[in-house]
Amino acid sequence: MLLTHAPTLWAQSTTAELRKAVIAGKKDTDNYWTAYKGKIGEDRTIYVLLNMNYDTHKDGQQVIGEYFYRQYGIPIKLKGSIEKDRLVLKEYAKGQHTGTMNFTLEWSELEGKWTSPKGKSYKIQLSEMGLAFYVQNFYYKQHYRISNKDFKAFVNLFSPVYTPSNLEHGVESEELSDDWVVRYLEPGFEEKKAEFELMYYKYRRQAVSFREHFILLTTIEEHSPGVAGVHGTDYRIHTFTYDGQPIDMVNVGCECVDIDMGINEDHVTFLTVIMDWNKFGVYKHYLHNREGEPIDQITSVDYYTIDLKGRIKEVP
Repeated sequence: MLLTHAPTLWAQSTTAELRKAVIAGKKDTDNYWTAYKGKIGEDRTIYVLLNMNYDTHKDGQQVIGEYFYRQYGIPIKLKGSIEKDRLVLKEYAKGQHTGTMNFTLEWSELEGKWTSPKGKSYKIQLSEMGLAFYVQNFYYKQHYRISNKDFKAFVNLFSPVYTPSNLEHGVESEELSDDWVVRYLEPGFEEKKAEFELMYYKYRRQAVSFREHFILLTTIEEHSPGVAGVHGTDYRIHTFTYDGQPIDMVNVGCECVDIDMGINEDHVTFLTVIMDWNKFGVYKHYLHNREGEPIDQITSVDYYTIDLKGRIKEVP
């Protein structure tokens, strides 16, 4: 059983426990939790989570839940009841009643209206969606939780991705300034560039993925000697707290091109990262070509785990 039906014990931690259980792959065998996607008005997409037993639909049955706007990602509490084949929910933000949802009860769809305390109303249309998809969308945009304004500006440079996701190493991304790199990624970056002045170094930002207790960022560090030798990009995965403190970093591999001058031979490695909630795999495909013809190719996979605090560990 995933969670018991206890709407009188409503707290934000109730839905947090549900999200944790869904991420862990547990099933809601009691069918109390239902997720929806839809719109308020014409163009405001929302996601709704309700704790409601469809098998009873008793008059006076208490219902709890939450919803959030896709644009903002901030959860808003919902609490109400079933009243004569209608579902009436009041929403609360920062302890204040900020609106009421009134629906006609249906099996997989809800239609009704949202009304503000001042009487302004909008149409609501919702369709049922899987709990896993709700959780994916909930964590897609958690920027509002970042307390450090400077770090928030840094994270805003990265593109949000859903979890699970397929992160292609070769995806084009924008260059990060050395100032951002020194502040959050590699404090000694400028000294390294000065020491190896004939080398070419730069970081590129890629993706951001949010978890309950930490933020995961992926970056690409490009490096080149500028002459014969290895030209490559190191794929790095970083984890941070929501206030911008670094937790962990791992360099999962180099997507490299090594050209042997004079004999028309090259060695190439391609990377793909498959990211899940608490683990990821790095697929590496190595090619050895001579005179344009393949001589050898090898595929390997490295596995890593991420604990609840954001610490990364390679699996032997």
